[in-house]
Amino acid sequence: MRKPPNPRLRAFLPTLFLAALAMATPGLSGEEFAYKHAAGDRYRILSTVHEDVYINRRLSLRSEILNRIAVEVLAARGGTGRHRAVFQTAERALRAEGGFRIYLRYRQKG
Repeated sequence: MRKPPNPRLRAFLPTLFLAALAMATPGLSGEEFAYKHAAGDRYRILSTVHEDVYINRRLSLRSEILNRIAVEVLAARGGTGRHRAVFQTAERALRAEGGFRIYLRYRQKG
């Protein structure tokens, strides 16, 4: 008569299978992020948000919000860096004519 498999082995095999699948399939395993900037580097970040505002389930306002961040790397050492940034936020109501209106501009603190 055939002997039943070891319960520990039965629990371990699915884990082993998933680990082998994760290592063999690109993109399923974790990604490594590393700080790669050097002192003096400059870059910009631009994002746009389309916002619909509802009051009592009725569309009240549509707007487009533009966020701009200008960054300069002041120092970089040992995988870390010190930055200076200027943040700008502008908004345009989509029911109005014209361009964006900058309503907030500030530098980072610290």
